[in-house]
Amino acid sequence: MKTDVRSLLIVSAFGCLFAMCSGTESNHRLASDSRLPKWFSLDANNARRTDYSVDIDVLTGNKVTVRLRDGGGTVVAKKTGTIRPHPSSVANNYAFPIRQIVSVDGVSEIIEQRERGPMLYISDDPALRRAMSDTP
Repeated sequence: MKTDVRSLLIVSAFGCLFAMCSGTESNHRLASDSRLPKWFSLDANNARRTDYSVDIDVLTGNKVTVRLRDGGGTVVAKKTGTIRPHPSSVANNYAFPIRQIVSVDGVSEIIEQRERGPMLYISDDPALRRAMSDTP
């Protein structure tokens, strides 16, 4: 009986550790007035940007999952990639706006968080793009 309890505790501890190490750190949404990231494209049937939403989940290990949803909330595309700090955020000690570089399928975008909260924006600022070490 003691062995069963001990085994259950060990399995539970590993399960909790796995959940903490592989979980989502933060959930964000791309602002509706921000353009779509380059790794997504709208279908050709007169689709408008306002017909879609984008969720960005930052995961442990500098990973991201990005989902494109239609107006009904259905995921129509899902991408995974990496995230790292933009040099401007490091230089400003992560004061707002906080900028991150998200890379998916070899294409990098600058994602900007202008204030506290879940809303993010794509930045096309040429100076920020030049500061990226891997500008395509």
